[in-house]
Amino acid sequence: VVRGARKVAAIRGPGRAKSQAPPPRSASAEEWCELASELEQESPIEAQAAYRHALEIDPTMVMAHINLGCLLHAAGKHTAAERHYRKAIRLDGDHALAWYNLGVLLEDRERTREALPCYERAVAADADLADAHYNLALLYEHAGRKQDAVRHFAIYKRLEHKS
Repeated sequence: VVRGARKVAAIRGPGRAKSQAPPPRSASAEEWCELASELEQESPIEAQAAYRHALEIDPTMVMAHINLGCLLHAAGKHTAAERHYRKAIRLDGDHALAWYNLGVLLEDRERTREALPCYERAVAADADLADAHYNLALLYEHAGRKQDAVRHFAIYKRLEHKS
């Protein structure tokens, strides 16, 4: 089965002008996050450093934890990524992307029993998070919960059709 929806999702800010110089070390956590978001595609290592600067300034910045977790996850640093996803969840227990990304990470680590409730929490927090419905449907199907699987596949299809 192709698991197309199993990808982590980052939070995107408004972005900065490409010509703008990196913020000084005295910049705000938000400025460091904006820079990190801009750097993610072309320089993920520098983006990780910028998110870390943001977290030094404001350790409660959920967006920085989630996005740094995504970069670490993509780099195969699963333990560190899991720490950041869980920190984001401790800071905001209803953050759908934090729960969703943790679910993807746990599946990647073959901890599907732990992943299932993460996806359930993700869709409870954001009923329009299509990829979470898709992944949840696959796990329900694997667990023999056919009715739940069909329901979440249907929700996924409806949401994908809307977008």
